[in-house]
Amino acid sequence: MDKKDIVEVLERIGTMMEIKGENPFKIRAYSAGARTLQTMEEDLGDVIEEGRLGDIPGIGKALTEKIETLYATGELEFYNKLVASVPSGLMDMLDIPGLGGKKIKVLHEKLDVDSIETLTVACQEGRVAELKGFGKKTEEKILSGIKNREAYAARHLWWDAQSMVKKILPGLEELPEVERVEAAGSFRRGMETVGDLDFLVASSNPTPIMDWFTSMDGIVEVTAHGETKSSVRFEGGMQADLRVVPSEQFYFALHHFTGSKDHNVRMRQKALSLGLSLSEWGLRPEEEKDSSRKAGPVEANSEEDIFKALGLQYVPPSLREGMGEVEAAER
Repeated sequence: MDKKDIVEVLERIGTMMEIKGENPFKIRAYSAGARTLQTMEEDLGDVIEEGRLGDIPGIGKALTEKIETLYATGELEFYNKLVASVPSGLMDMLDIPGLGGKKIKVLHEKLDVDSIETLTVACQEGRVAELKGFGKKTEEKILSGIKNREAYAARHLWWDAQSMVKKILPGLEELPEVERVEAAGSFRRGMETVGDLDFLVASSNPTPIMDWFTSMDGIVEVTAHGETKSSVRFEGGMQADLRVVPSEQFYFALHHFTGSKDHNVRMRQKALSLGLSLSEWGLRPEEEKDSSRKAGPVEANSEEDIFKALGLQYVPPSLREGMGEVEAAER
């Protein structure tokens, strides 16, 4: 099992434990472990092979054993037992925006909700709005999330995604705080279908950019509004994510958020073979990988500079799928 899938398992363990009302400290340990693993720049396989996983802050002995088991076998008995103990309908409810483990636990205990169907009925009858910590607006938001669930999960044709990009990109380019902007992800790779739209901006003043992005016309839901990352959803279900980074990190981030998972893994492996650590934050000597998330000593004024620093020919976005393009670029 790869790192992304292991992170997902740890997050689901934390959520299921939350639904079951288990020890908050244990729940936080799994959530913190998932975040630590997600932001770790090193190759997980190398860390495990060298016996260093337990030395990483936020990953204790019990978590180390579970991660190593998942990595080696793809299975975890503890996780399987936990899944069997939580009604599957409760886990389905996590797909609804605004519902986490705590709220699902309350809905299950107070209203005997155990599926999206019974949740829909409870909302239509006004029983959810009566719960402490919910209210009418939350009830309406849940009903809207249920209604749009299928649309949210759908992928979109590249041509449909392009029409949305043509609306958003010029607006970002016109903002005075924006130094550079590009669409990334599967759209930039030119895939036939696109999940979410990813936009990347270079700026030293992200706040006005985030405010503009989250107030565009056609938005039906703002799913996140942070300092450097925001997410919105439009009519029809398409989601758009925006990240703002310092200008010196822009091309490293653009490369990272354009390439597929397999492409990025292969590029990091190539960097490690040269004694370097490559991430969305920069390129630095491998021994300095944990120093910070600031840009490394290697400058990149284009994506071509990144490939050149690794002794590779430039690989265009459309080929960054992890299907031998990095090996071909070495020749």
